[in-house]
Amino acid sequence: MALTKASVRRFQLRIDALSYRVIESLPLNAYRKHEIFAGEPNGSYVINFGRAGFFSNFFEVLGYARWCDRNQLIPIAYGGRFCNDTYRRNLYWSDVGYNGVHNVWEYFFEPLSGKSINCFLYPDNFGRDTRVHIFAPDGSGIGLTKALTSEVLTELENERREEMDLPPIGSVGDLETFAQVRGYAKVWRMIAYQRDYPTQQYRRFVNKIIQKYVRLKPNVASQVNCFYDSHMAGKTVVGLHVRSTDNIGLEHLSVSLERYCRLVDAYSSTAAIYVATDSSLVLAQLKERYGERLIHSECVRSNNSKPVHTNHVRRITRGNPQLGEQVLIDAILLSRTSFFVHGLSGVASAALFFNPDLVHRSVWDNAV
Repeated sequence: MALTKASVRRFQLRIDALSYRVIESLPLNAYRKHEIFAGEPNGSYVINFGRAGFFSNFFEVLGYARWCDRNQLIPIAYGGRFCNDTYRRNLYWSDVGYNGVHNVWEYFFEPLSGKSINCFLYPDNFGRDTRVHIFAPDGSGIGLTKALTSEVLTELENERREEMDLPPIGSVGDLETFAQVRGYAKVWRMIAYQRDYPTQQYRRFVNKIIQKYVRLKPNVASQVNCFYDSHMAGKTVVGLHVRSTDNIGLEHLSVSLERYCRLVDAYSSTAAIYVATDSSLVLAQLKERYGERLIHSECVRSNNSKPVHTNHVRRITRGNPQLGEQVLIDAILLSRTSFFVHGLSGVASAALFFNPDLVHRSVWDNAV
C-alpha cells in the first residue's frame, strides 16, 4: 500500500484513539474525575474544545460559560491533548506544557472559576455530555437567542445599519440569498457567533461575559502592554485585520486588499496603521503602500493559502501555543485602536467584543 498523507493520518488517529482509551482507564484518572466534582453544591461543567482555530475555541468556551450561568453550574475550561469532536490533537496543545501548565485555556488565561485542571493525564473531555455538545448547549455559541426568521434577521441587520449610519432595508427576503450577498456561503455561517451583527448592545452583552470570565495570564498582559506603550500610545491608530488564507466557505477571499485600503484611507491619510494578518504577502504589500505608518507584531504568518494554525502546527510533541498567544495579542491590540477595518473573521469579532465602543467598518458593508 502506498504511503500517503491520508494513510499516515489514519494511522495517527488510530494511535491517538488507542492512547485515549488506555490513559482514560488509569485508576488515577478515575479518582481525578471524581475529585473535580466533589464538594460543588450545584455541580461543575467541564468545557472542552472542538478542533478549530483559536477564537472558535474562545467563543465556544464563552458560550458554555454563559450556559453554565443560566444553569447554576461552575464552568471549568479543559483544553486537553485531544479535542471533543474527534480523537485528533488540539491545534494548540504542547506535550511539554506552556507557561508552566498543561491546559490550553490556561496557557493564556487564568482558570474560568478559580478551579484549575491539569490536563496532562486527561487526553479527552470527561465533563457532563460535552462530547455531544461540540458547541454551546443552546446551539449557537454566544449567538442568537431567538429563532432565526427573515423578520429577526431584518431587525438585526437594521440595528447594525443604524449604528453604521447606513439606510435601513425593508426585508432580507430569502435567508440563504441574503447570507451570500453578505459574503457568507451559508446562513448558519453568518449567524454562528453574530459575527456580522456586532451591534453595540450585543457587543456589550458579550463583553460582560468576557469581563466576568476572561483574565489574561500576567506574561500575556505584559506583552500586550509593552507593545502598546512602545508603538501605539499617544497616536491615532487605525486597526486593520486582513485574513488571507482559507476559512469555511472562503467568503472573504473574494474581497480585494484595495477595498480594505480604501476604508483605511477614507478615515485618515496620516494615522498610524496597526495591521494583523495571517499572510506574509499581504504584509509585504501593505508595507509597500504605507511605509513607516504601518505597525505590526512579529509573529508566524503563512506563505501560502493554508491557515497558520494548521500549516505550521507540530502536532506530536510541541504543538503551537505560541500561535494562539500571537493571535490573542493581535486581537487585543486591534481592540485598542481608534478605528477598525476588517472582514469576516473570529479575530475581528474578538476585537469588537473586547472593546464594544470601538468604531469599525466591515469591507462587506460596501456589498449591501
